Amino acid sequence: MKAKLAKISVALTKDGRLITCEWFNTPLTDAEGRVIGITSLVQDITPRVQAELLLRQSEHRFTRAFNASPVAIGITTLEAGRFLDANDMLLKLLDYRREDVIGHTAAELNIWVHPEERARLMDQVLASHRVRDYECQFRTRAGDVRRTLVSVELIELENEPSLLFLTHD
Repeated sequence: MKAKLAKISVALTKDGRLITCEWFNTPLTDAEGRVIGITSLVQDITPRVQAELLLRQSEHRFTRAFNASPVAIGITTLEAGRFLDANDMLLKLLDYRREDVIGHTAAELNIWVHPEERARLMDQVLASHRVRDYECQFRTRAGDVRRTLVSVELIELENEPSLLFLTHD
């Protein structure tokens, strides 16, 4: 027989601590296939569970700050400039809806008034991993031009180089 899926439980240690355990149980069978016992492997996964909780809390705090920020914030892939996320202030600045932006590149949306500015900005980001107050112009959906100051940080999301940028109109 095959091992059963892991089971998670909480246990009380001799010294009174609660720990989270992960159990792997495998039936022992005789030559005829009858179950004659069980082997168990148990592992204390308390540190992993605590780390996962802290990560979820951190992600929740970031999401709340990202969405509540009065500053226009976006996250794009480094190479193509494909939008992974954008807060409401960035959408308002550029006059786009979320579904019009996420998954699309800045080039597809024709956001850069001077596309060569993005190339210069990317050169600076690659050289120093961050750029502060880079002056550039963005085009809104209606074609209006916004003079902006952009600060960019090179980050990694899911093993892909990405850009976190803050834009001031």
